[in-house]
Amino acid sequence: MPKSRWFNLVSDEMCPYARRIHLRVCVEGGYHVLDEVAHVISDVGAAVKQLAKSSIGLLEVGFHGATNLLSVKTKNNVCGTTDTYVVAKYRPKYKRDEEGKLEKDIRIGKIRVRLSTLYMNRVYMSSYSLTVLLPGGAKKMGEIEIAVRFSCSSWISLIQAYTSSMLPRVHYVRPLGPAQQDILRSSAMWIVTARLARCKPPLGQESRYRQLGPHNMDLRMSYVDAVSPEELDEELDGFPSTRPSDIIRIRYDRLQTLGGRAQTLLGDVAAQGERLEALFNWRDTRAAGIFVVFCVVASLVSYMVPFKAFVLGSGFYYLRHPRFRDDMPSVPANFFRQLPSLSDQIM
Repeated sequence: MPKSRWFNLVSDEMCPYARRIHLRVCVEGGYHVLDEVAHVISDVGAAVKQLAKSSIGLLEVGFHGATNLLSVKTKNNVCGTTDTYVVAKYRPKYKRDEEGKLEKDIRIGKIRVRLSTLYMNRVYMSSYSLTVLLPGGAKKMGEIEIAVRFSCSSWISLIQAYTSSMLPRVHYVRPLGPAQQDILRSSAMWIVTARLARCKPPLGQESRYRQLGPHNMDLRMSYVDAVSPEELDEELDGFPSTRPSDIIRIRYDRLQTLGGRAQTLLGDVAAQGERLEALFNWRDTRAAGIFVVFCVVASLVSYMVPFKAFVLGSGFYYLRHPRFRDDMPSVPANFFRQLPSLSDQIM
């Protein structure tokens, strides 16, 4: 932590010295700010470049061309045209082809390539369909042909990537709890709303306490005293609703938000099973090979070491002193999270 300092607050020329403030300011660059969806994120490094990990290989992508593209623009209000260009993204780096014009365009499709499913030093040349999701449904906009090759100079660095944690170390050593995340989220919302509309500041933290008396109906536990008039009106409204259409729309948006959270939770649970299925189907050949070698070694160890000695050693390892414990996730957990899932193929 940096040392704290005293700063003078200057008001105007007539009164050069007003007050003093004691501050300790620091910027924590060890965390990673998630700016993408978790299951398709490509950049998981720290915010500062000094903590960036070394590269493990070279990825080469070549765009050969596109066919059967639909017209999305009009030229001179007469005929339709398609001034297409390609943007390749990996981590925070973007690469745009030279034929694109600096205009505001619309997206006609995107593709994703997972590196763990590629063989090393092998050229993959395939044609992918470009599909966008419109209010009327999915629409095919054309096809694009690309070539991809992934090369790695060190097998040790590649295997080590499967056992290392995805997020920076500070996420596990000093994780941000739900309360801290709520504070940061509320602070960000307060800054945005204060600069845009000068709204009132967010509410304070909730007071949690343990009830010592007999249990009974508690208004604070049911949040009856803190419920908004809109929620109370929704609770007392009958079926079918007799409220105006704008109020029904607000209720639908709120219900859609809750449904999205539940869908995200179920998607995370399904992704765990998909990773296990990908391990058995050899979708990631390197990860499956590592698992097979581990199973062979584990079978030999279980055959040579007595079961009582194995249980005794596991007990001592589990009850070891906290000084000898690591705050980082275990190697099996890191290995399992590196496995691919079907979420990569979701639009």
